[in-house]
Amino acid sequence: MDLGAPHGIRFRFRAGLLRAALLDVHRKPPLTLGEHPVTGARDLVVDPAVDPESDPEVDPAGEVRARGVLRLRFDLPAPAEWRLTVGARGVRTADGVVFALPDAVRLRVGGTAPASAGPDGVCVALPAGRSEVRVEVTSAVTSARAPGVADTVVVCRPEQVREAAVVLSCLPADRFAPVVPLRPPPIPEAEYLARHAECTASRALGDEDDTARLQAALAPYTSWLRHHERLAELFDRLGVRRAVFLCEPEPEELNAVDPADGGGRLFDGLDVVRLSRSPNLTAAAWQALRDGEPDTLDVPPDADFTAALFTSLRLGKPLRVVEGAPPPPFAGHNPDGDEAVLVEDAGTADALVAAAYAHHRDARLVITPPPDLAEVRRVVAREQGRITAAARAIGDAVRGIGFVEALWRYLSTGDQDPFAAVEAAVTAQVPDRVVAEVGQRRLTAFTEGLPYPFVRGWARKPVGHVVADPALVVLTELHADGAAPGPAAFGLVFDDGPRWAGAPGPVHPVVLSGPDASAAALCALTEDLPVRLLFFNTHGDDGGIALGGRELPEWLVPHRLRLRHRPVVLNNSCRSWTDLGREFARAGARGYVGALWAIPPNLAADFAATALRRLAEGVPAAHAVVGTGTPGGVERSYLYAGTVNGRLDRS
Repeated sequence: MDLGAPHGIRFRFRAGLLRAALLDVHRKPPLTLGEHPVTGARDLVVDPAVDPESDPEVDPAGEVRARGVLRLRFDLPAPAEWRLTVGARGVRTADGVVFALPDAVRLRVGGTAPASAGPDGVCVALPAGRSEVRVEVTSAVTSARAPGVADTVVVCRPEQVREAAVVLSCLPADRFAPVVPLRPPPIPEAEYLARHAECTASRALGDEDDTARLQAALAPYTSWLRHHERLAELFDRLGVRRAVFLCEPEPEELNAVDPADGGGRLFDGLDVVRLSRSPNLTAAAWQALRDGEPDTLDVPPDADFTAALFTSLRLGKPLRVVEGAPPPPFAGHNPDGDEAVLVEDAGTADALVAAAYAHHRDARLVITPPPDLAEVRRVVAREQGRITAAARAIGDAVRGIGFVEALWRYLSTGDQDPFAAVEAAVTAQVPDRVVAEVGQRRLTAFTEGLPYPFVRGWARKPVGHVVADPALVVLTELHADGAAPGPAAFGLVFDDGPRWAGAPGPVHPVVLSGPDASAAALCALTEDLPVRLLFFNTHGDDGGIALGGRELPEWLVPHRLRLRHRPVVLNNSCRSWTDLGREFARAGARGYVGALWAIPPNLAADFAATALRRLAEGVPAAHAVVGTGTPGGVERSYLYAGTVNGRLDRS
C-alpha cells in the first residue's frame, strides 16, 4: 500500500508497517525504512503536498525542495517503544531526530513523545493513550542526472596523500567522494577580528578610502572563509552526512561562518569518524565505513598514491600498504575513451580529487609533474604588453575584422605565428608522453595555472582548467548537474558601448552600461535574479574590470558577491585568470572564462555572442569557447576555468 499524492513523496507499507519513502518523481531510489510493530490502535495521515514557494522551511530562491509528511497516530493500552530502522545515524535536535541522507534527502522523526537516535535509526518512547509520531521526508528536486556524490567527506592535511587515498578507497566506488585538505587561514582569527573591528569603525566614520584599504587587507581571510562556506553549503545540499578526520585541526581552521558574526564550523552537523591514530588504516577505515571483509589491493609504501587510488576505484578494491607489494596495475585499468583528466601531481591530497573525478567520469587519468610557471608567466606578460601596444598603435581607425587582421600583421614577423613564443613556453612544460596520452581527447587539467590550449596542436581542443579548490569545483559541477530546472534564466551584460546585440534563446539579457553598470547593480541583480550568465566587457586602463566608471576592486568579490544560481562568468579584462577564476568560484560561479590579454570591446562582444549562444543551447563552456568562427587571435586569448564538462545550469 502506498500513501501520498502521485506527484509527490509517497510512503510505502507492507504488512501494515512503513517500509520505504518513494522518491521516484525526483528520479531517486526509494529511501528504505523499517518500522517495528507496536501493539495498539494506529491511524495513518499524509499531509497535503507542500508548496515550496510558500513553505517557510524551503528556500525558494535556492534549491527547489519538496516535502512529504506522514503522521502515525497511536492509541495504546500501555507505554511502548516505537522504532524505525533507517540504516544511518541521526542527530538529536529540538524537533526530533534528523538524518542527512544521500541524494540530498533529509529525514526527520519527531512528534508528541521524546525521540532518541540509535546506531541505525530512531526510537520514540510512546506513552499509554494517544500520541503521534511525525515522519517528514525532505528531498531536493533533481533532474534526470543524479549528482553521484558519496555521503562521506575525507578531511586531512595536504601532505597526507597516502592516508587519504587509503580511506577514499574504502568508500563505495560508484560515487564521487570528496577529500578536503585543510589549510590554515591566511591570518590568525584574533588578528582578523581586530582588523574587522577597525574596518567597522572606519565605515561608521564614513571614510570610504580607509574602509576600502581595510577591506582589501581583509580580503584574503574573507576569500578563505568563503571557500569553507561554499563547501558547507554543498555538503548540506548533496546529502553529505559524515566526515572522516585524518588529522586534528584547530577550531579556527574550520571556520565557515564569519567569526565576527558568531562563527560556525565547516563540518558542523556531520557525523565524525576519527582515524588519525589508527595503526592499520585499511582495517580501521573499512570497519568504520563498510561491512564484511575487504578484498584488498596491496601496494608498496612508495607507490604513486594518485595512480593507486584510481586503480583501486576501477577495481573496487580498498588499498592496503604492504612492504614488498608490486606497484598498482595503473596502465592496465586506465580507460581509453574520449575524455582525459590531467593532474599536475605536486605531492598533495588535491591530486586525489583529480583521480576520483577521472574515475567518476570514466576518463583517462594522465599524471604529470608540476610545471615551472616562471618562464610561461614572463612570456605571457611580454605578449600582453606587445598586444596592448599594438592595439593602441592601430587605434580606432580600423574596425571589426579589419582590426584583427591589422593587429595580426603588426604582431607577426613575416609569416610567424605571433603566439609562437607562448606556445613554445607552454609546450616545453608538458612532457611528450603526456601529450601523447591526452591525444585528441577533451581535457580537464588540474593545474597550478598552465594555459593548456597553448600546447602545440591543442588550439582547438576543449580544455577546462581546475586551478584552485578542486573539491569545490567538482562538487559545484555535480550539484548543478542534479539541481532542478529553474523558472527563468537571465544574463547580465556589463558593456560600455552599444555593441551588444542581445543574448540568445532562453537567456533573457539585462544590458547595463554607463553609470548603470555599477558594482551595486552587480551585487543586487545577482542576488535578486536567477542569473546564469555574467559578461564583463568593460575594462579600465590597467586591465581590470571597470563598472560605473570605476574599477571593480578585487576585494569586492569575496566580500559582497553571492552568485546563488551558479552562473558561468565571461570576463574581458586581462587580470589573472587563475586568481579571478578562484574568487568567482568561491562566490558561487559554475565556471569562469578569462582573457590572457585585453581584447578590444567590440571584438570581445562578437566572441561572447557566439560563446553565450552556445552556452544557452547547452554546450559545455570549454567547448563553447573554441571554434567560434571569430579570428584566432581573439579566440585564443580566452581560457576556461572549470571542468571540461561544466555547462550552463538548465533553466
